[in-house]
Amino acid sequence: MKKFKNNTATLAVWVGQEIQPGTYYSLTNEEILKWQNDSKVLTDLGSGALIINDGANDILDVALAINFLKDVVLIPKDSDGSPLYRSKITTTGWSYQSHGLEFTTGQLDSIYSKKSDGTAYNFSTIKCYDINGTELTTQGQCDLAATKTVIDWEPTYDYELIGGLIKMTYQPTSDMRLWVVGVPDVPIQYGGNKEFVSNLNLKFVGLEEGLKIEGRAPKYLAYSAIYHSNKIRFIFVCATPGYKHPIHINFEIFKQ
Repeated sequence: MKKFKNNTATLAVWVGQEIQPGTYYSLTNEEILKWQNDSKVLTDLGSGALIINDGANDILDVALAINFLKDVVLIPKDSDGSPLYRSKITTTGWSYQSHGLEFTTGQLDSIYSKKSDGTAYNFSTIKCYDINGTELTTQGQCDLAATKTVIDWEPTYDYELIGGLIKMTYQPTSDMRLWVVGVPDVPIQYGGNKEFVSNLNLKFVGLEEGLKIEGRAPKYLAYSAIYHSNKIRFIFVCATPGYKHPIHINFEIFKQ
């Protein structure tokens, strides 16, 4: 993560982006290359008018700040002068976690997502809808008419998503199609509503291998109670109203 702080007393502009004095601006992946090669950014990092932050700490040393901006990695060497290499794939101090979520389609009270002490994480929700898209708020309604189950998973912390795995103890007896959408509350023109899985019929997914979703490299997702910028939504649409199907989702993440 790369954030920039306006360390001056007035509004300033870098690479076309206005930043108020004393406030931070977080770069998107699409912006990084432009900022890495902008002369004003490099000059102001040197003068102290602009400060870069790694997501946790300001980097005040000019050389370290520019190296961090440009993704320059200083390779350590052993006593013989040979370089020592180690692939870095996550934020320093973060660790790997395999996080499980269980539920049953068409069943409003079915989410199981708890800590080791038995308390709930409380960042997963389930909703059911009929064929017309009307939300069903009682279990009786779901039993009769639920054709769509929506699961929202929104951890209340920043994390890096590696991938996920969906497992079932048996295959659906009728068509059950799945969509997985990242950041569903943000319009697509602003970078949200990213479809990771589209129109995949779980009836054809083998029980042994399950459905594995992996983007090849971790993706940083910051938590925001306002923009819901790390929410992932699972949409299950079943051909049979009221159909119940138990599902387990395993999220592979890095977190602090």
